Amino acid sequence: MYIPLPGEELQLGVGPEKGAEYLGIGQVVRDAVLKRTDLPSTGSVLDIGCGSGRMARQFVDHLKPRGRYVGMEIQKRFVDWCNENIAPVNPAFEFYHQDIYNGGYSPEGKVKASEYRFPFEDGSFDVIILYSVFTHLLPEDAGNYLREISRLLKPGGHCYSTWYLMTPDVEVSYLLPNAKEGQVGFGFPACAAALDEAGLHADGFQPGRWNGARTDIWQDLLWLRRTEDVPEPLRPAEIATARETGDEPFVAGTLERLDPVSGTLTVLGDDGSRTEVGYARETPVRVHGAPGALSDLRPGQRVRAHYAETPSGKVAVKVAASGQLAPEQVRGIVEAVDSEANLLTLTVLNRGSLSFRMDPEREAANVDGRNIRLGELSVGQVAAVRVVPTVGSVAARSPASGDNG
Repeated sequence: MYIPLPGEELQLGVGPEKGAEYLGIGQVVRDAVLKRTDLPSTGSVLDIGCGSGRMARQFVDHLKPRGRYVGMEIQKRFVDWCNENIAPVNPAFEFYHQDIYNGGYSPEGKVKASEYRFPFEDGSFDVIILYSVFTHLLPEDAGNYLREISRLLKPGGHCYSTWYLMTPDVEVSYLLPNAKEGQVGFGFPACAAALDEAGLHADGFQPGRWNGARTDIWQDLLWLRRTEDVPEPLRPAEIATARETGDEPFVAGTLERLDPVSGTLTVLGDDGSRTEVGYARETPVRVHGAPGALSDLRPGQRVRAHYAETPSGKVAVKVAASGQLAPEQVRGIVEAVDSEANLLTLTVLNRGSLSFRMDPEREAANVDGRNIRLGELSVGQVAAVRVVPTVGSVAARSPASGDNG
């Protein structure tokens, strides 16, 4: 079924991608949904923040007329385009405008997102998609949307949602002070508390490219399900009662990953083995022998995790880390570039404001078809900076982009 591409303005209105890349994002989401949910051709999908239909168009060939795909959007220009170009192709598709206030995208909206009730019966949808929505919601708005998702999911249903998830010491972060909804990040404990209050459970986590992961999407992916549909929690219940005895076994190696959803850290041993160890926010951490926190740990650090064996697996009772780091990629928004002092400052969602010594003559990656120097980066630009740990961090290279989704 042929569906034209929306104009460039409508493509860029939902992210920095256009053309094949614009289509590719929708394909990635569709493939992930179909692989995880076994959505039938007669199933029902709610696409919250559907934009110009980059997800919807990918499901047109999958859903039969007896199925249902509902797109909801706060910008009317997107809804009009979808109703003119997608809905006529497949009667299963319908698109509606939400007259909701959002300081970044719908300042004229009349209804508060924190009070909005979606006009559907309880248990209406097999799948709910929110791509780059929670990254533009204030905490009280996000809480209401989560409660609505819990209400609207069918038993056994799944929700595909993207976030900026941060370290446990951060509750919420606003990167654009003049329009808070422009970029919003949530610390995982705050996110987990909101999920619990809404009756939802985090059923899967995939870090996004903004955080240095080699994945297909920029933001972090969080799969959600109704709590009653998940028989066993992902995090070991014994974490709360695990205690240090002094003779615990341990695993030593390089910290490969911290997963805030499952509450595990992955250690890559020198022999190539991988060991997952559960952790809690209160797990004692020491860095260079001094008291630290989980938020001080970085992938690439040398760690030694002492653990207790429980029925649910290994649970850390203490973690020791050195300052030895592998080169690290840091992503964030350029806050300041001081060519005289050779300092680059980034606002990084999972760490706050960070400054790096830089060599302004080093090249950045391709930006708008040309290679630029670090000193030519613009304030407000999203940059991915490769940091070489020394006495004071050095920004070695900066692949930059205009991604603002």
